[in-house]
This record gives sequence, C-alpha cells and structure tokens, in this order.
Amino acid sequence: MVWACKMIAPIIDEIADEYGGRLKVTKMDIDSKHDDASAVRHPGIPTLMIFRDGKVQATKVGAMTKGQLKAFVEEVV
Repeated sequence: MVWACKMIAPIIDEIADEYGGRLKVTKMDIDSKHDDASAVRHPGIPTLMIFRDGKVQATKVGAMTKGQLKAFVEEVV
C-alpha cells in the first residue's frame, strides 16, 4: 500500500504547483504519524481529503491519475 502513496506523490506535487494560491496541499506520512492519521480517521491508503474551514469537504480513497485528481479537486474547489 505504501507503494501507491509514493506512486501518486509526484502527481500531488504537480497539482499543488498548478493550483498555487487556490489551495494548500499537505501530505502526511502515516508510518511516522500514527496519532495524526487516526485523528482524521483515514479509511485507507492513500486517502485524499479536501478541507475547508477545518471541515472535510470531500474524500477519495485509492490511487488516481492526474486527470482524476484534478476532476476531484475541481468538484470541490
């Protein structure tokens, strides 16, 4: 499962660059942050969440292509 997260990390970085001031992208290493990960109750790896005002607006579980990730972001942002 960790492989899938490392597989999409470059895509996440590209999205962060492309959306610049529209959203803030952060990544969490759940291997070293078990308490933080359980705090957001991730249902699987990778879990992609969009927050607004501290509340989860949307969640997707599983690896996605760049196109799928952009569509997910556009639905919410």
